[in-house]
Amino acid sequence: MNPRFDKELDFQPDGSLEVCGPTNLDADVNYMTITHLRIDDGSGHVEDRTGLSVVAQQTDTDWMAVLPNMKPPCVPTTPRGAEKASGHADATLTMTDGTTRPFSWDDHFTLV
Repeated sequence: MNPRFDKELDFQPDGSLEVCGPTNLDADVNYMTITHLRIDDGSGHVEDRTGLSVVAQQTDTDWMAVLPNMKPPCVPTTPRGAEKASGHADATLTMTDGTTRPFSWDDHFTLV
């Protein structure tokens, strides 16, 4: 199992940030609920978003969340493509047998 962040995350005109990536869930996972995202723009600005409920089903190829009010304080990565920004995600996996388990991952990306 290997959920990830996309290599480029896009700021929207309203200052929100579209955060997404491939799910890559194993067959024994019914769905994943992302509860926390931390975005570090690589230049000293870190935004923590808790209390999220971003659900991706086992059959979904991608997960996505739109985080409001991210720019400012976060800024686009320079030079573009440098993957200086990083993220952390916490999720709960609901297994096909009904049990749950915590899961988290980290990744690097570019903010554009």
